[in-house]
Amino acid sequence: MQSVNLDFSDVKSFDSSACAALDKLVHIMGSQSNLAHVTGVSSGLLAVLKQWGLPLPGNSERQSVTTFRPLPSLDEALEHLKQHC
Repeated sequence: MQSVNLDFSDVKSFDSSACAALDKLVHIMGSQSNLAHVTGVSSGLLAVLKQWGLPLPGNSERQSVTTFRPLPSLDEALEHLKQHC
């Protein structure tokens, strides 16, 4: 199993095209049994991701094989990847 981390620390907002691209990424990763972690997601950006129905923990509207798992920081994500992948 492989994993990818997407760091959104410098991202201030998302539009429908960005959400559609992430949605496509979820489908591609899920078909290959990969994991996705996200870091640096502000509360405002998290609300947009949930609004667009992207798979996040606790978003009961949509669960998939690949769910974006938020982690607090890039350092924590890298440490998590070292320990679990």
